[in-house]
Amino acid sequence: MNILSGIVVLAVTAVLFFKYKPRMRSSLQICLLAGVLGVLPLFLTDGPLVLQLVQHFMQVTVLVCCFGKLREERILVNRRKARLKHCKCSKSRKFVDAPSQQRPRVCA
Repeated sequence: MNILSGIVVLAVTAVLFFKYKPRMRSSLQICLLAGVLGVLPLFLTDGPLVLQLVQHFMQVTVLVCCFGKLREERILVNRRKARLKHCKCSKSRKFVDAPSQQRPRVCA
């Protein structure tokens, strides 16, 4: 039972990692934590039922947090892309010498 849960957690973490492709450090850290919680049951033996239940609860909690953080990062990236989609200043910037000649920033 414990090994099966470890394999499932590891597979779900891999699917989330490759689907959402995290870029932020906190997202990568929580994916790593979920992966570690998936690998540990493969190496450790089964223990008392209470400890197994605690371990399963932690695995589910970390997977939910991983999904939530990756989803939040994806939403923020999509919002940023939509906000800067119309902006031409990010594609071609003209540098000016004097600060008085600078154009106002429209997209920021």
